[in-house]
Amino acid sequence: MHGAGAPWSAGATPVEEDRMTLHVQYVCPLLQVFDMPRSIAFYRDALGFQVVQTSAQEGDHFDWVWLLLDDADLMLNTAYYRTLESRQTRSKWRLGVVEQK
Repeated sequence: MHGAGAPWSAGATPVEEDRMTLHVQYVCPLLQVFDMPRSIAFYRDALGFQVVQTSAQEGDHFDWVWLLLDDADLMLNTAYYRTLESRQTRSKWRLGVVEQK
């Protein structure tokens, strides 16, 4: 370890032995969107992404979608709650209390 305390604290420069090796093989960005139908029209219809999975939907109106194009994954999430039910369900998923059907 380089110096006292955290290796990069107080302006210290990290040395090679202090660096953590990280090998990232997969990343799936989650973007917050305000207009899901318009976003779907762009990513699916204009760019060619395929819809893999969505939350409950009414046409192109849903709160969350997982998209795929070749090896690129992308998730879109509404930046607001359309209904109280969607807010409660999303909160339960984050807390891990929603039962799998």
